[in-house]
Amino acid sequence: MHQSKTVAQIIADMEAAPGETMWAKRVRYLNPHHFVELGTGDGASGIAIMAALPEGSRFTTIDCRNIFGKVFAPWADDRRLRIVAGDTIDHSTPRQFDADIDLLYIDTHHVAWHAATELRMWQAKMVDGALVIVDDLHQNDMKLFWESIPYDKQRCMMNQGIFRYDAGKPYTEHFARPENPQLYSAWYSKGN
Repeated sequence: MHQSKTVAQIIADMEAAPGETMWAKRVRYLNPHHFVELGTGDGASGIAIMAALPEGSRFTTIDCRNIFGKVFAPWADDRRLRIVAGDTIDHSTPRQFDADIDLLYIDTHHVAWHAATELRMWQAKMVDGALVIVDDLHQNDMKLFWESIPYDKQRCMMNQGIFRYDAGKPYTEHFARPENPQLYSAWYSKGN
């Protein structure tokens, strides 16, 4: 449905689509086969995604902190939901997945080196033409990561951006990991 459209057209269509929330509009319009969220956080996006997820779709959320219990309790027995307690940049985590991800949401540490590492590691698990949503482009040095994306891309609401992955042009960019992360991001200073 959306494979022949540009990312800008997809964003315009999603914003005009029926739905109460941003995530309801996105999920219903995109109708993903396998939606993977890197970084569960407080679970707010995951809750909205699960509430809108069509039958036949799957949603996987991954976080290194074990915060899932109460957040996803309403879907405890739902076969569409998979919860993974793991590090998104540990090589063993992507190995648990088939190469069928058609919608990826990067929402972890909001720093360029981490987002670039995730994209390099997870791209082998995405189908060609998968859409990738990147959160919090205004934080830290995420602008550098966004500028390094060589694919059809567009910024959109809530300081996010969306791009279409092209398996013919694998992502290869690297950014230096800071020596002192406490000085680099409020995320680290909170002990996360």
